Amino acid sequence: MQVRGSEHLNIKEPYVIVCNHQASLDLMGMVEVIPDHCVPIVKKELLYMGTVGWACWLSGMIFINRHKREDAINVISQTARTMQRENLRVLIFPEGTRNQEKSMLPFKRGAFHLAVQAQVPIFPIVISPYRAFFSSKDKKFTSGTCTIQVLPKVETRGLSPKDVPELTETVRQAMADVLAEMSANQCAGASADIPLLPSLGSTIYSPNSTTLEFKTYRPVQDFSGGIPLPLPCLPSQFYGSR
Repeated sequence: MQVRGSEHLNIKEPYVIVCNHQASLDLMGMVEVIPDHCVPIVKKELLYMGTVGWACWLSGMIFINRHKREDAINVISQTARTMQRENLRVLIFPEGTRNQEKSMLPFKRGAFHLAVQAQVPIFPIVISPYRAFFSSKDKKFTSGTCTIQVLPKVETRGLSPKDVPELTETVRQAMADVLAEMSANQCAGASADIPLLPSLGSTIYSPNSTTLEFKTYRPVQDFSGGIPLPLPCLPSQFYGSR
């Protein structure tokens, strides 16, 4: 595992991490960068997967019902309050499912609603493609190198729910560009550094800055074998009574 940009996560405030999702192997990569006091939001279906579900529950993961909008909104609202109260960091895979294709799937907006509601920054993380050494479809798992790139934070302070669609697409495009560059480097066998993020719409990035700033101007799933992380337990309203 090669980690780049992990220094971006060295802040004391709460924040939301969004990461591309390729396979259960992602958990091994996240162990390399996941900060203290961080908990993932996962689909509620995992709760019913035998010992995996028990491990997720006992480690304090937040379960969300993706098929019931009202329940999902309630979980997001409760999590936003808990983040501020307990200085919590939250990890979400915004693609919503595993994806080993060359491009990212459209992002679900839950992570971005959460960040805006809590008024906390977003840290995008991109894990390089596994294709060179791992493929569940082809039953391949050999040795290889995986690069984990932590991008500069995206500020949400001052944004409102109506900014969420543009915020979502801005973060997705930034991550997709980095993933495409990683794929190109793998194909070419190159080890060049990941380039600086380009200016995307109303996103502003400076080489001397550690912040990817978002501004809006007005007017105009196999989960077997996963290793539970040492995460803090949250209040029981997130996952029902024990």
